[in-house]
Order: sequence, then structure tokens, then C-alpha cells
Amino acid sequence: MEDIKALFRTEGHVKLGMGNIYRCTRIARKLQQAYDADIRFIIEPTSMVGLKKILDYGFKVDLVDFSNVKQYIKYIKTYNPDIVINDVLNLEEDYMKELKKLGVLTVNFEDKEFSTTRDYSDIVFNSLYLDGETKVDYYYGSKYAPLRDEFKNIKERKINKICKNFLLAFGGSDPSGFTLKVAKILDKLQDIKITLFVGPSFTNHEQLNDLLKYLDKNKFIIKYDVEYDPEYFKDADIAIASGGNTAYELAAAGVPTILLCQNQLETERGKLFSKYGNLINLGDGNKLEDIILMNTIKKLMNNYELRKRMSKKGQELVDGYGVDRIV
Repeated sequence: MEDIKALFRTEGHVKLGMGNIYRCTRIARKLQQAYDADIRFIIEPTSMVGLKKILDYGFKVDLVDFSNVKQYIKYIKTYNPDIVINDVLNLEEDYMKELKKLGVLTVNFEDKEFSTTRDYSDIVFNSLYLDGETKVDYYYGSKYAPLRDEFKNIKERKINKICKNFLLAFGGSDPSGFTLKVAKILDKLQDIKITLFVGPSFTNHEQLNDLLKYLDKNKFIIKYDVEYDPEYFKDADIAIASGGNTAYELAAAGVPTILLCQNQLETERGKLFSKYGNLINLGDGNKLEDIILMNTIKKLMNNYELRKRMSKKGQELVDGYGVDRIV
């Protein structure tokens, strides 16, 4: 196949998180490997954290003001790509209509059940929701979860009868401050270790440092600005996480998980995830009482058979080949 030019439009910032950025960079890297693709990103000025991450991965990226449809359609015409890949939360209908006129292959990544722009695209990937009525090429489900290659072919997880290691992973930004909330609760448990993942757009560093002055420092390990890797998960007996792609990564690694949702979008996703049986969904974590979370943690710690079933179902659900299927 001749070289292809692929243009990614995406976003990543404190309010949204970094899931879209990570998904796009993984796909971009795989396109380069498979087809020697010429890759370029466009991103809004509000996504400066995402911009830095894209540059760290070595991709070319331009800032474009998406408030002006004509401006970025003009930009796309100038770059003249073979493929435009959109991975933003709310795509504009006017933008998609203009993109349709260009005749370029258009690929959208979605995390919603319903979309007004879906039928303007050529291909849609949605790792969550089925749409049996759309006329576009629509690929859905956990087999399209866009995980790193390290999550392929993970061996069946051995579940310990006694829980000593916890993992907290609330995405790139943790806008609701669940890291602080859950750390305080887990600190009340004896003889455990807690690994905290702090993402690149996390804004509560000062509060976290202040909190750790009053907690048992020997219990905590903090990992700053790292992409999740099964190597980091290998010792975890239980994970407490939010409802983005992290839920799929933990499933692939076979980690029994308690889910706390940060917003309405994650709350809807959580309902889907819970049907798979690999996690316990506690819904909107902003409204969750501490005592309910503590009781759920203790019950899961004491239920070895449930943790075994959760682990097995998670690894059956996600095999780590999502990016390959997409590309």
C-alpha cells in the first residue's frame, strides 16, 4: 500500500481527561508501523496538556481554533489528508457536513450511545454501544478497546486469598478528586499497600501532598504521569478506578475493580461495564458515602471466589488487540 496521510482531530484537558489523546496516539503509532503513514494532529488551544503529550510522542501537531468551521476545513484542505480521524467528545454537525463534501475517508471515535453526527462519517468505532440502525461501517464492543500492546496475551491472573495491595487509577485529570477521597478511606485499613496513579492533568498536587502528611506514608506509592502498564498492575489485589478506558485496561490485566464514576457520561458507561461482571459499579462517586465505599471494599476483600470470577470475566472480555483491529 502507498503511504497514507492521516489527520487526527482530538482533545485532552483537565475537564475531559486524557483518554482521547492516548487512544489517538496509539492508533497513530500503529498506522506508522503498518503503513509508514504521514501523521499530523490538530488540537484546540484549550487542550494544552494534550498538546504536550502529543509532542512528547514525536508527532506533528497544530493548534486550530475550532470555533470557526471554515478555518479548520481550510486547514484540512491545505494538509490534503487521505483520512481524517475525529476523537472529540462533541463533534459539530456543521463540521461533519463540510468534511463530507471533501470526499476524504472520515473515521469517528465515539463513547456515546446516540450521536447526531454519526451518519456523516464513513467508519465509526465505539467500544461501548451497539447501533443496529446506522448505515455507516460501525464497529462496537470491547474488542475495539484501544489498549497498548503490552496488554496483549496477558497470562491468567493468580488471585491471592488475602488482599494487601490496592491500586487507585482515576484517569489523566481526576477532576472530582477521587484520589484524595479514596486514599483517606483506605488509610484506615491495616497492613496494606496503596499505589496511586497521578495523571498529567491532575491539578490537586498540593492537596495530595498536604494529605499525605497526615496519612501513613509507608502505605503509599505514587506514580506520576505514566501510561498504565500491566507491569504496574501485577501486584494489585483490588483496583478502585473511574469509568474510562482504564476499566478495559484493568479488565485485560484481570484486576478485580470497584468503579467510581466522575460524571454523567462515565455513569452511563458504568452501567454497561457492570453487566460484564468484571467490576462492581458504585455509580456517581461524587454522591457516594464513605461508609458505602468502605463496606464494599471490605466485602470484596473477604470474597475470594467473587474476585476470582471478576478476574476471569475481565480477561475474557478484553484481549488487548483493539488497536490492531481498528488499524
